[in-house]
Amino acid sequence: MEPSSPAYPGYNPYAPGGPTGPAGGQEVTPAILGALRVTRPWVLLFSILGFLGSGLLVLFALFLVFGVSFLKSFHGGGLAGIGLGIVYLLLSCLYIAPSLFLLRYAKSIASLTLSRNLGDLEQALTHQRSFWRFVGILASIMLCIYAFALIIALIFGAGALMMRGLR
Repeated sequence: MEPSSPAYPGYNPYAPGGPTGPAGGQEVTPAILGALRVTRPWVLLFSILGFLGSGLLVLFALFLVFGVSFLKSFHGGGLAGIGLGIVYLLLSCLYIAPSLFLLRYAKSIASLTLSRNLGDLEQALTHQRSFWRFVGILASIMLCIYAFALIIALIFGAGALMMRGLR
């Protein structure tokens, strides 16, 4: 697009300080808006899927907690059902946080496409950063848990081999 294009009034990439909007504030370029606009439906989809997954986990957790009478026929089934239900409730909370971050990001993209203001772009990127920070921390925690589980499995496996060799 040419800087003097009638489709983008006030857009001048050659102006000092960047493109300016009608109010004199800085305006986001059409290329940035286009890139964010096409990603918004996907961000919204994954946000909705996260909320749906969280809801399903809550339903499953409630089934396990309140359906313990079905599991009592198994040895310790009642307590196991309650324990698993609590675990699933906690897991559902892990789905809610990133889904909220994605929903806020999608709403910020919608605001940005209307205003074209750099402040709205900063807000959108802040929500995106919150999502990735949460996912990064969660991934780091999971890697530590996996490493700990591997070490425990190796210890128990070596112990079992040693016990087998003593017989």
